[in-house]
Amino acid sequence: MKHLALLIALIIPTISVYGQNETDNFSYEPAWPETGKACFRGRPLPECKEFWIVEERLEFRANDINSLPYPASVNLALDLGHMFNITRRYAIGGSCYFAANSNRNVEGLRLRYRYWINRETSFDISPGIIFAGNDECANPPSTKYPGLIISAALGYKDLIAFNLTLERYALRNNFGATNYPRSETVIYSGFTLGSYSALVGMVATVFTGVIAAVSMREHTVVTF
Repeated sequence: MKHLALLIALIIPTISVYGQNETDNFSYEPAWPETGKACFRGRPLPECKEFWIVEERLEFRANDINSLPYPASVNLALDLGHMFNITRRYAIGGSCYFAANSNRNVEGLRLRYRYWINRETSFDISPGIIFAGNDECANPPSTKYPGLIISAALGYKDLIAFNLTLERYALRNNFGATNYPRSETVIYSGFTLGSYSALVGMVATVFTGVIAAVSMREHTVVTF
């Protein structure tokens, strides 16, 4: 966790300086009429007073895990929530978090913080708690809940973002092994689809899942 926190601590000042030095008239353009509307695709004030968080995330594991015999390489996640623009630069809110891979399915809640670098580019930090999960590969389950999660993402037009995610869990020593790890840290990097892009991604995910299920069923041989 401290490695990601250090990385974020280095990124935030750089982004803040860049944002303050922007010459795209973001802070000085004539004010748009305040609409007070809730937008589906996030934009800063004055276009949107609040906006929805609809994100689908495809992530790839970036570190080794010793606590699992076959650790998952790919993580598919979903965030659903809402944010409020409190100034032209800052937005805050929250989201429900769901994720699944070949090792576990998890659910959690996250705080959301967004810094608008300009009208098209944003930087997000999303810490949260994973309060429940289902270990698919461990019998009995080895993961203790709640766990911790934090993500950092650089986004464009609330349609696509590149993100880094860190998850932290405590582990049960089910078999009394002397060298069994007490905790597990999983690091993912990948990309996020937001708003309209996320809707397209979700439809594609469901369609792919249906095709895969049908294909597996057709190739299943029943013997007696």
